[in-house]
Amino acid sequence: MVRGLRRYWALALVVALTAMAVVVSALALAPRTYTATAVVAMVPRPEPRASGDVLRLTIPTYSTLATSQRVAADLAGRFREDVDLILAAVTAENPPSSNTILLSAAWGDAEEAAEIANGLADEVIEAAATDPLLTGSLVAAAVPPTRPSWPPQQASLVVGALLAVALGVAVAVVADRRRPLVSSPADVVRLVEEDHLDVPVLVTGTAVTGTAEFVARTVEDRLAAYGGRGIPQLEFSTVDQSSSRAVALAVSAAAALSRRGRRVLVCLEEHERVLVEQPDVARELAHAVPGQVVLESPPGEAPSRGIRDGGVGLEMVDLTVRLVRATENLEEVMPPKSRLGVVATVAPDTSSHHVRTVLHVLGERGIPVLAVCYLIKRPAESVPALA
Repeated sequence: MVRGLRRYWALALVVALTAMAVVVSALALAPRTYTATAVVAMVPRPEPRASGDVLRLTIPTYSTLATSQRVAADLAGRFREDVDLILAAVTAENPPSSNTILLSAAWGDAEEAAEIANGLADEVIEAAATDPLLTGSLVAAAVPPTRPSWPPQQASLVVGALLAVALGVAVAVVADRRRPLVSSPADVVRLVEEDHLDVPVLVTGTAVTGTAEFVARTVEDRLAAYGGRGIPQLEFSTVDQSSSRAVALAVSAAAALSRRGRRVLVCLEEHERVLVEQPDVARELAHAVPGQVVLESPPGEAPSRGIRDGGVGLEMVDLTVRLVRATENLEEVMPPKSRLGVVATVAPDTSSHHVRTVLHVLGERGIPVLAVCYLIKRPAESVPALA
């Protein structure tokens, strides 16, 4: 769910706001119902005296009377309304251990609701006029309510907001699960062919020696034809959002070039230094030639001695290797005159659309793609030249 929200937060936000707008519109267009209530007190007559038990049994009968067909017919004639509508609108309640009756009317107009509730109270008082035990009196007349009783505005907005958020999250999760993913080397090969790139697709796990040697040979061929000025730059571009294995591959390729006599400088940003502490990266660093592979941070500044003690200066470097995000401004990272090429690294479960976009951008900017490496999760030797 978190991954889906991170990738499709904009979609989730649009869906949630749209759903909330629908809720607000529905509330604005929904018919209003106003409830008005009149209170009638049932008081014992002076003579004859009746026991409390008799009174408690008699008072509820007036609640039944208030909601009867006869009273509804009288009110319908009085207000010129349908009898069934009146029956559905009126309610009567006698609270426990109380001599009062709450007479309510729910209607689409506030003033008419109060009139119907007061008319209901008149019917009860008139019926009690001939009762030998009780007499009815109006305690509180119904007044037109200022707020509708239905739909409940605040509760509806709260529930609507919760449902809108839930719907946005659900859409993001579904979109994430249904999006096309890179799940096999064949998927990577298909994307490379769709972009008309004539480059090898390599499969590598945590053991990247074979891939590094292949990349080193490819870089040597590029260096032989290199016609730019300055120090050539080789970039390892991480299409996926995980860099640890890409760092291992970059360091291994640099070590392989060092064994071929090339003086290589590996440049990482400050926040990427922690990646070299990963076990698979540390193993590859252990194979690097001391004094030939050093770390610089940040790119663009004078190289420091870094984690690998060597202190190589730029004047002594044949090639620089950098690891950057594919979404960065590659024109700034790799100036055209010193650009050597890009090794694109792709991890499993990466969006196919993302890979396709990155390869297309590289092609549009005229940046040479030397190879595409599919970094599988399980340890495996590289499988060269699938394409």
